[in-house]
Amino acid sequence: MIRILLSCGQGFSSGFIANSMRKAAKSKLIEATVSAVGDIEVPDSIEHKTADIILLGPHIKYKLQEFEDLAAKYNNPVVISVMNQKDYSQMNGAAILKDALELYNNK
Repeated sequence: MIRILLSCGQGFSSGFIANSMRKAAKSKLIEATVSAVGDIEVPDSIEHKTADIILLGPHIKYKLQEFEDLAAKYNNPVVISVMNQKDYSQMNGAAILKDALELYNNK
């Protein structure tokens, strides 16, 4: 079971994408939990190690280094990356799920 956390500014767009990703995972028989939160909730997830991979909306990619540093501080091996701009804007959950799985499997 892979635990995926999506984050954008307030969690609204990522919520729609998370729903699309859950449907894609179910159709491909992939065991995954996909959650969406606002960016202010990401540090708590990193501290408590509640996700295997964290994907940020492209518009908050400036927070990537901050979150990676926090993961290092808490000795958390979580993979943190930024969603593909095109897939994010099209809310293409299947493509974002595919990217997430590749990142997770190549860590």
